[in-house]
Amino acid sequence: MCFSAEASFVSSAVLTMAGVATLKQAKNPSQLPLAALPLIFALHQFSEGLLWLSQSNDLPPGLVDFLTRAFPFIAYVVWPILVPLAVSRLEDSAERRKLLLSCQTVGVVLGLFYLYYIAKGPVTAVFINQSIHYDFYFSFWILSQWLYGFSIIGATFLSSHKIITVFGVGLVISYNIAKQFYLASYPSVFCHLAAWLSLIIFLEVKYGEGFRWGQDKKQDPVSAEQTG
Repeated sequence: MCFSAEASFVSSAVLTMAGVATLKQAKNPSQLPLAALPLIFALHQFSEGLLWLSQSNDLPPGLVDFLTRAFPFIAYVVWPILVPLAVSRLEDSAERRKLLLSCQTVGVVLGLFYLYYIAKGPVTAVFINQSIHYDFYFSFWILSQWLYGFSIIGATFLSSHKIITVFGVGLVISYNIAKQFYLASYPSVFCHLAAWLSLIIFLEVKYGEGFRWGQDKKQDPVSAEQTG
């Protein structure tokens, strides 16, 4: 999502292959929202790669406007809605799902607010320091960033799946790296790093049930019968 068109297209290609492999590993419908994340990141990367090309190619204004809105739409509307949902779908515990519902609710409300402002516009993209700064008006920007973190990072920290929690820790580290070194365009850089982090989702879909916290770990039916 940043650095160059080539970087975005390479990332998109890798994530597409990983995304297809991840979807093939999904054993039940509850895993599908999570398994779809790498493919959505691939689309995200590809759209920004095309936007990079607008610097040196005469792309139709309508296409440039669409691509400029595509990044914030996926970053600010899709992610806060989809990530808490994907994490919640993996949970067996009703209590944990209730906790995750707070992240889902915040994510949906926030995503709809973002959608309104993105659709209303204007949305601009400025190429700065080998990255892209997206700008659009939002009435409570600072608060929205905390709510954004609560919906996405909060959901990963509430998960009973250790790999999901590791993914969340990686997101926190990536956010701070992006904010520290690319302040003007940190959302773009953060999403680029998060896209590569999403490769870990393959491990979650394939092996995640074997790596859960404490009492939330599913018990083998035979072992459960013997225990009883």
